[in-house]
Amino acid sequence: MPQDDNGTIPAESDSLSPNDQNQPDGTVEGQAAAQLQQQQPSRAESFFAITKSLIIRALIIYFISSFFRRPAPDAGVNQQATGKSKINAWNLFENGTVFDLHVYISEDQYNVDFSDPSSLVWLQEGLVYGDWYGGRDKDGIFTLNTHIKASEQLMNNGSIYLHTYVTKTGLSPNPAAGEDFAGKNMGHANAMLSKYKRIKRTKTHNLLAGEKEKFEKELEDALVDDKILAHWHPNLTINLVTDQTNWVKGSVPPPLDEYIKFLPGGQTYLPIVFYNDYWNMMRDYQPINSTTPVLELNLSYQPLSLFKWQLYAAQTMRNKWANNMFTEALSGGTETDEDQDSLKEALLDNNPYLLGITIVVTILHSVFELLAFKNDIQFWNN
Repeated sequence: MPQDDNGTIPAESDSLSPNDQNQPDGTVEGQAAAQLQQQQPSRAESFFAITKSLIIRALIIYFISSFFRRPAPDAGVNQQATGKSKINAWNLFENGTVFDLHVYISEDQYNVDFSDPSSLVWLQEGLVYGDWYGGRDKDGIFTLNTHIKASEQLMNNGSIYLHTYVTKTGLSPNPAAGEDFAGKNMGHANAMLSKYKRIKRTKTHNLLAGEKEKFEKELEDALVDDKILAHWHPNLTINLVTDQTNWVKGSVPPPLDEYIKFLPGGQTYLPIVFYNDYWNMMRDYQPINSTTPVLELNLSYQPLSLFKWQLYAAQTMRNKWANNMFTEALSGGTETDEDQDSLKEALLDNNPYLLGITIVVTILHSVFELLAFKNDIQFWNN
């Protein structure tokens, strides 16, 4: 073995030669670096992924905001492709219009017996359209507490309806009023006060009873079907939508088109009357029968903004879809009622700022989960 001048043996070099360093495929570090380089997306792929995610977010925000967006006012008349004109209609009641509120009770869904004085339960005169500071507490709210007598038909699973008319001051919805008859120039809405709910029988039996007695009890319960009875809730809010949007006949988005009524010609629409029972708890409804000959009725009048009206109208439409025949056949309506009460209690009992923060955090958490899921898919695709 060769030695140097000092008599020591030279040590073998632990480093690789320059040729070995230029060939990373022969080492573990080189293979890992190559795999990492292959897994990393190119700049074009990263830009495409970011752009795609931004477009998806923008579309979601657009569809949500378009639901609450007012129709853009056009100047005068817009021409359609068919040659017909789209006319921007104006509200019959301008801000500052003095009007009267007429509320009637009737067992007929479409007609009111104006000749019966007892059918008129509330007449509030001298209201001002667009006044948000009227009433006893200067909050725009007027209330009425009264009692109505339940007829034999109503106590035997009948129905009762509330008819509300909004006329300019001094006019009447009664056709027999002569020159004071409002005619078609009045807002009108009707709603059924009683609500039909299914009463489900709890089929139980006494475990301590004899076999014969238990069998007879089970057979008796099996022969009795669930009953659908009329129920009553004493509270109802009558809202008058205070807004001057120029709606176009035939172009009003659902479900708002069910409430906006146009006069002949389509140049004017009537004031919008909306019944709001969203905050009535389902568990507070009581059955109407012979033990309830007198029913309590608490009515409230309050102006309503366009934004809140859209929210309530959308919720009303959702309830109609939820209470279809298919849902009733599956759950009998009880689960839906309990879920609605739980949501209302959460909105009423908690701080609105805390609820807002919770909603924002939930949305952000959902967005981050979506992005993480997208990255996982991209990782395994590569």
